[in-house]
Amino acid sequence: MKSLDLKSQKINQLKYLVISHLSLFFCHQINLKEQIKAVTTTQ
Repeated sequence: MKSLDLKSQKINQLKYLVISHLSLFFCHQINLKEQIKAVTTTQ
């Protein structure tokens, strides 16, 4: 039972890491698009 708890804890940590990395990546992509839009409209 104890090892199972540890396993699920690790899986949850991995899920959290993946989700946070993905959200960071998507935010970065959106920011890049906005910046590109801003640059192209000001020129």
